[in-house]
Amino acid sequence: MGYTVRPIDPQFLAEEVLSLWSRNLPQATFERYAWLYGRSAASRAWLLLGPNLRAIGSTGLMPRRMSLCGATHECGSAIDLNVDREHRTVGPALALQRSLVRDAAQGNLPLIYALPSPNAVPVMRRLGYVAIGEMRRWAKPLLAERKLRSVLKRRWLSYPAGFFADKWLEISSAERRFSLPDGWTFELAAGFNSEFDALWNRTRGAFGVVGERTTAYLNWRYRDYPDWASRLYSLLDSRGHLHGYAVICVQGELANVSDLWFDDDQSLHAVVGAILRTGRAERWAAVSFPVLAGPRVTDVLARFGMTPREDVRQVFAWLSPTLDAETRRVILDGTAWYLTKADSDTDV
Repeated sequence: MGYTVRPIDPQFLAEEVLSLWSRNLPQATFERYAWLYGRSAASRAWLLLGPNLRAIGSTGLMPRRMSLCGATHECGSAIDLNVDREHRTVGPALALQRSLVRDAAQGNLPLIYALPSPNAVPVMRRLGYVAIGEMRRWAKPLLAERKLRSVLKRRWLSYPAGFFADKWLEISSAERRFSLPDGWTFELAAGFNSEFDALWNRTRGAFGVVGERTTAYLNWRYRDYPDWASRLYSLLDSRGHLHGYAVICVQGELANVSDLWFDDDQSLHAVVGAILRTGRAERWAAVSFPVLAGPRVTDVLARFGMTPREDVRQVFAWLSPTLDAETRRVILDGTAWYLTKADSDTDV
């Protein structure tokens, strides 16, 4: 069966792609399409046509400026791979991703990263993508009553049991013994401003592989993101200077950290501790943080009692053959990465 892949202008073929999404990516919305493929985002798209020239699949590439070994490069994230059910063999998906990789190579992109579904992993491997590591969800329960409610079924049982369990969780928690430096605050912020550019410029070399966190990008990623509202918390010193931040999506009783960033190890420790203290004050049932990072980050999470959970997404990378040996070595070392939901096209 013959397939044809065409690069498309998402502005003019939105109807075809959205029709595919309705069949294959039901959680994806029109608003997300406009946000992701609008002219300001400059994401690219490819359409897969069957023998009758009917659209049966699509994929996209989200541009992402990355710091690789301290140098800034235009890179990309492979997103939105979807194929109609009756064509879900390796061949059609392979054709789509092959076109994406070929165009990336012609455009001199040094790196494409992806968080594919398990079904798409064989496609990635066939195209030369390399497994880098796992974006693992680190989590910590702050309240036990919600969990006990699902086990004990009756509130008159779960409430008193939860009360004592919650007290034990609070007393034994590491954040109970944590405090910010004198005069420092961790507070809700109205939005991203030039202070965030200054923070990024100071810290762009903190990891071997990390996505740019400028004010422009963060405003696009969070202020303009249509599917979930988020809260921005800033870590400020006694003079009001920014030393870190956290972007948190609160859904009911659960708080999901989409991104956090920091000046140095002291600021990292302060942001994590402040998130958990805020969670207790706000009575969040649990806090979770999906991240691919090395021990510099994960050791701090573990110190505060956060533990890695079973739900993970493998991170794959395609590397340009023109990369120098040292940059290639760093990219292939998963502990050199810092990847959060800020580097993804969704918080789901």
